[in-house]
Amino acid sequence: YRKAIQMNLYWAAERRRRKTWIRFVLFANGDLYVGKYEQGAPEGYGEYYWDSGAFYRGQFLSGMRHGKGIWRMIHGDRYDG
Repeated sequence: YRKAIQMNLYWAAERRRRKTWIRFVLFANGDLYVGKYEQGAPEGYGEYYWDSGAFYRGQFLSGMRHGKGIWRMIHGDRYDG
C-alpha cells in the first residue's frame, strides 16, 4: 500500500452511542483521503482528492469506489451514480 501520513480525528456520536473515527490520509503523491477507514483501507463514506484536482465523494468498499458517489474529473466532467 502507498506510503502516507495519517492523522486520526475522533468524536463520539451521541445519538448512536458509539465511537466514530475519521481519518485524514495524505499520500506521498499529493492525493488526500478523508473518511472512514477500516483495516487499512477506505470503507463506507469518504472523499478522495487527487493531486490533479479531480475528486470522488461517496461510498467505498475495501478501498475501492463502490456504490453511490460523485466523481468530478479535472476537465469538468461529472459522474453521479
